[in-house]
Amino acid sequence: MNQLICPISADKVYDAIPRIVALSVVVLLVVFAIKPTILVPLFLLVDFVLRSFEKGEYSLLTIVATKISSFTNIKGVQINKAPKVFAARLGLIFSLLIFVTYLLGFAQLSFALALVLGFCAGLELVFNFCLGCYIYTYLILPFNKN
Repeated sequence: MNQLICPISADKVYDAIPRIVALSVVVLLVVFAIKPTILVPLFLLVDFVLRSFEKGEYSLLTIVATKISSFTNIKGVQINKAPKVFAARLGLIFSLLIFVTYLLGFAQLSFALALVLGFCAGLELVFNFCLGCYIYTYLILPFNKN
């Protein structure tokens, strides 16, 4: 494949919202690294579940990001929502792994997984770069030949 192929849908979202959510994820993961508690991965797990199954209106991170975007009048441009939903599903997997490994006492592994999730969220935040499109193109599509 010579070009990236991202999932698409008719739904749109302003690009500032996912970036503000990414900032929140990074902040929460830093808090988790400084003061480890099961509450952070549990919160992220619940929030990623809501966003993964397109119930973002109940996601606290999305609600806060929307309020910040409105308050600061930073919206950006409208983008396709499907890649962000796919990225949330990847975040869900990582959040679940972080939660389970921490719960089972594998703190170092949970911190390493949190670092990976934080790195991906940081790419979204700083560079508006979605690693999910690469994962979708090179790991999902080749096995999804319908």
